[in-house]
Amino acid sequence: MENIVHKLLEVGGKYILKKIIRSKPDRTYTLLCVELGHRRCKIALIKINSGTYSIEQIGDLTKTEPEETEKFLQPNGFVSFIDHVKQIQQRLQHDNSIKKVDGMALSLCCPTNSEDGVIDIDGLLGWSPDIREILHQNTGQENIVVVNDAVAFALGCQDDIQIIKGLKLPILCLTFGGGIGSSFIQNGKPINNSIIHKNKYFVQASEVGDIWKIWENGFEGNPHMLAGQAFFDWANNETGWDKREKKLSFSERIAWIIAAIREKGTHQFNSVIIGRGYATEYVDKSKIEHLQKKCKLSLALRTELPLYGIAKIWLQHFHYDKSISDLISDS
Repeated sequence: MENIVHKLLEVGGKYILKKIIRSKPDRTYTLLCVELGHRRCKIALIKINSGTYSIEQIGDLTKTEPEETEKFLQPNGFVSFIDHVKQIQQRLQHDNSIKKVDGMALSLCCPTNSEDGVIDIDGLLGWSPDIREILHQNTGQENIVVVNDAVAFALGCQDDIQIIKGLKLPILCLTFGGGIGSSFIQNGKPINNSIIHKNKYFVQASEVGDIWKIWENGFEGNPHMLAGQAFFDWANNETGWDKREKKLSFSERIAWIIAAIREKGTHQFNSVIIGRGYATEYVDKSKIEHLQKKCKLSLALRTELPLYGIAKIWLQHFHYDKSISDLISDS
């Protein structure tokens, strides 16, 4: 429960009585964390401590390959996904080293409303939009958060000094997989307009699919078509390029996408983080920075970052009682 106290503060020469909310005693939570992308589904147990903010992954419980992940994206995909989660729960019940799973955190490859625990009705074929409620009914898990995968990636990056060192906010985060995910790490905002407690960072979701143009090489389409999995399918089957040639072309396309997002003007940014998955092997950092001279670039190669990100948002919400809308924006 919250421990609420009041403190008299001097602000601008005036004394103001402010409410300060103290959180629960520090403890360690065990979470079932899921990252569902278009090509892979990763599920792992994560331990996270509220006092030290330390995170530990307890083994790699399951990692499905593209052919197996495809069943979660079919018309009955939600049923298959729930069955998969329930099988893992049954395994955990027979593991004497795990006393309790305190909650579930999901990173999904579709638009979400994280505050309400729902997904876009067209986001995942055959899935119920009321995902949090349906999962609760079928798995018995009560404390569940649902986050877009690009937002989860940004949440995983924002406290990693090796990734954000030297970068200037706001930061554009790009993830490459079957498609392209984008989000922004912004300066934090006060919670409930309070000067007492201010978030260090605030993550805002974004969408690149609505950018449709003729690119510098004459290709017409959106960024998903330009540099998503479609690029590698085309490069592998049609060009005869070696890895170096693919890397240079792919990096050039990323630079074009960064420029297009800047030209769109919806969000301003000073730095870029690129990460996750197979595509990161084909990023030539120097070429992108050469083409985008005003852009400081960082690569985030650790594949567990989205899992860590959703564990952090779960902790902020369920331990520190912060509203999800004070931490991220889905639009």
